[in-house]
Amino acid sequence: MPLPAPTIIFLTKNYILLFSERYITFFLKIGVRTAKS
Repeated sequence: MPLPAPTIIFLTKNYILLFSERYITFFLKIGVRTAKS
């Protein structure tokens, strides 16, 4: 049984937010390391 569209949209938004948050944190860590060295 396929998921209803609103559920898919909700999961996709949450996944993008979670992914982008980790991505930003990852880049900030690299930026801090680069600035220190």
